[in-house]
Amino acid sequence: MKYRDWPECWDNVMTVEYSFCVEKLPEGSRIEKLSIELEKSVANDPKNLHTFLFDVFHQCYRFVFQNSKCVFSPKIELNLIYQTEKYKKIEKEKTKKTKKGDKWKSTAFHIGNNLKGQIFVNVEERFCLLEYGFSTFILNFVITCFREILYCCFLNLRTEKEIFNIEFSLVEKFLEIQLPQEWKTLQP
Repeated sequence: MKYRDWPECWDNVMTVEYSFCVEKLPEGSRIEKLSIELEKSVANDPKNLHTFLFDVFHQCYRFVFQNSKCVFSPKIELNLIYQTEKYKKIEKEKTKKTKKGDKWKSTAFHIGNNLKGQIFVNVEERFCLLEYGFSTFILNFVITCFREILYCCFLNLRTEKEIFNIEFSLVEKFLEIQLPQEWKTLQP
């Protein structure tokens, strides 16, 4: 596994969060099982991707509450957006985002309070990762899910770095992999 050193031609698909590449899967790990399941699911019918992503999100949601001490436990609604332009429009409306010319593209955001939250994921931005394999897509989707779920659960009661540390700890446990130490020292 390594932090993806993106080719220059990929500048238009860089994301807010880091994108990581998985090169070798631990045999029998959850990430290996999810990767195989995703590959079979999409091969049979690409429409299965939607159901698969919702299932992975719900697994992540349950895992967060079983393995971390969340301050709040809001009901969280997942919104998968498959068109970047539609995602940008929703993000601008929901977050009142006015900053123009961001260097990084957004792949997810959350809104809500300690009772109910909504997470919006730009799936089209994540599709580029399929070029590097199903496991790379799974890893980055899971990282996104954990990050946004944790933000909903802690509602500004933890720093970015604290969320980042909790997130990577959960990712390792959930996917049953060991992440490289250098990933853990990246700045959120």
